[in-house]
Amino acid sequence: MQQGNVTTPEEPAPTQTRSTLSFNPDIGVVGDFQGSYISKGKRNFDTYLNETEVSLQAVVDPYIRADFFISFGRDLQTGKYGVNIEEGYLTTLSLPAKLQLKAGKFKEAVGRINPVHAHALPFVDLPNAYVNLFGDEGLNDEGLSLSWLVPNKAFYQELTLQATSGSSESPSFYRGYNNNFIFLEHFKNFVNIYYND
Repeated sequence: MQQGNVTTPEEPAPTQTRSTLSFNPDIGVVGDFQGSYISKGKRNFDTYLNETEVSLQAVVDPYIRADFFISFGRDLQTGKYGVNIEEGYLTTLSLPAKLQLKAGKFKEAVGRINPVHAHALPFVDLPNAYVNLFGDEGLNDEGLSLSWLVPNKAFYQELTLQATSGSSESPSFYRGYNNNFIFLEHFKNFVNIYYND
């Protein structure tokens, strides 16, 4: 700053630093409103709040991340609303050898539809074949998941091994009371194809 012939140095603006570790969770709310029209019937037009999902996600400490998804939804058969924990799990952030462990209730890594929440899908209703095989909520159970990022510099590879308590909704995976665990292996590959001039 210059006043007359005297020059005074400008003071730097105060800076505020924020650590990467924050105990305040990231909170998100998503609402799913649906409507229908039936030409023949007592009530032609119907609208309702199908589901509201609240997500709470935070890094608990330098080694663990917590993710919880709470659903306030409408039961398809009765039409009544209830509360459900869709997912609630802890994930490690610093295991050696590029390993990652997840423990809790989570959506299993099978197919393209199952790991995704319903509000993030590009269609309103789940496909009938998927619902008939996996149930309304898909494969979503309590258990452990261990994933390994394969050390491959050519392209991305990830191996996931999961063991869960077994689906209670889907009769496709019912195997009796003594042995009702579901074991899953998932090997994911991703190759980036590009043309360089």
